[in-house]
Amino acid sequence: MTTQLAPAAPEIARPKPPTDGAPQATGRRTAADVVGSFGLAYALCVALVVIPIIGAGVYSVLAITRLLDPLIAAGVVRYHDLDMGIVEGVGQLKNYLLSQTPVEWRLMLIVAAIYFVFFLLKAAQFHTIGRYYGMSGSFGHHARAFFYGIGLNRLLPYNTGDIATVAALEGQGESRARAASSLYVQELFVLFEIGFFLLLELLLIGWKATLTMMVWPLVFFGALYFVTRPLRRHDPLSAGKESQSRLELVRSLANDPLLITRLCLISLLAFFLKDLTPYITSQAFTSGPVIMNVPLSLIMGAVIAGHVTSRIPVTPGSIGQYEFGFATALYMSGVGLPEAIAIALLDGVIRNGVALGLFLSVRLWYGVETNLRTVMDMFMGKEPAPAARPQIMGENA
Repeated sequence: MTTQLAPAAPEIARPKPPTDGAPQATGRRTAADVVGSFGLAYALCVALVVIPIIGAGVYSVLAITRLLDPLIAAGVVRYHDLDMGIVEGVGQLKNYLLSQTPVEWRLMLIVAAIYFVFFLLKAAQFHTIGRYYGMSGSFGHHARAFFYGIGLNRLLPYNTGDIATVAALEGQGESRARAASSLYVQELFVLFEIGFFLLLELLLIGWKATLTMMVWPLVFFGALYFVTRPLRRHDPLSAGKESQSRLELVRSLANDPLLITRLCLISLLAFFLKDLTPYITSQAFTSGPVIMNVPLSLIMGAVIAGHVTSRIPVTPGSIGQYEFGFATALYMSGVGLPEAIAIALLDGVIRNGVALGLFLSVRLWYGVETNLRTVMDMFMGKEPAPAARPQIMGENA
């Protein structure tokens, strides 16, 4: 049973999707292209995680995150002469002492719950946008496709999960152009979130401190933008991203101020929740000699920086990119490098873990209307199998 459409702008004010069938691919990728580009993406992911840890001191980061203790217990790190261990020593004695301090795991459960609410809010926002642009499915259908996409994004690079979301929605009978356009508009609200909280950050800590936090994330973004220009020319979800379509999509929202207000409020609440999670994480791991008391205002700036460095997603789930921007911003604000990296990594583990949990729950218990082969065909610019493009109600597929 299909749910009744929510009130929206008059039909004449709605944008016309570029096509309701499959948009023409702007280019085809060969299997060798995919293997090579994916290999570089995974290598970049590892480098962006490992190199900062080495720079901060491996044992220091392991101690702050408390991973050093189980590594000693498992016989990986040798603490004293009577221990078994593959790696000799723990660096400094203080590292062992830091690794023995307790963690408030109840707070980490709260962090996981907050991220669950965060993803629900983003799914609700996507559903609202999709219904406005003519998608007919229920919240459950749209959320299932959305969660499948955000989970696959954590496994595959280049925002392949967005393609998976569109493929799943197309398998439900939705128009690919409308699904891709809805994802694009949701990304515009992410830019709104970044801009709003960046202005708030300027008011809280001043422009000099804000610029200090943002300088290296902006340099990283600029370099990545320049390097990835050839890749962005071949966008399998080009529908909704042409300049004319972009303008039409934005103009159409102006005809429904209540809708814009609702979507903006969802965005601001979701971003605020994302600010809370690393702050609570730092408090959960602050105990005894381990001090990671970072003001919420600085955490907020670090979250903004993480979003800046992950605006062009290359690595899976922007893992490494987000953490690099987050940790760099905190370090430039005066936080110790081991502490900054530890907060970024711990928060990232919970965030990506919740996303993967939603992905698995959808994949195993509910099912999705697409598969990895169809997603990769779309990514490579091939036409998906007919089964992934059913007749759309009231339209010609």
